[in-house]
Amino acid sequence: MIDIKYVQKFLRPVTLDQLRKEIKLKGMVLLQKGSRLSVQPVSLPEWQHILSLI
Repeated sequence: MIDIKYVQKFLRPVTLDQLRKEIKLKGMVLLQKGSRLSVQPVSLPEWQHILSLI
């Protein structure tokens, strides 16, 4: 189990379609066929790339 906490609010939402278009996120668990939108692991490089989109 991990602890999570609120850090910041995104200025605009990052959509699933937007994430799917990002080559750097191609291997992300959330974007794999059959994955459900729930709690998924996100690597530090993936997270840093997502933050660069906002």
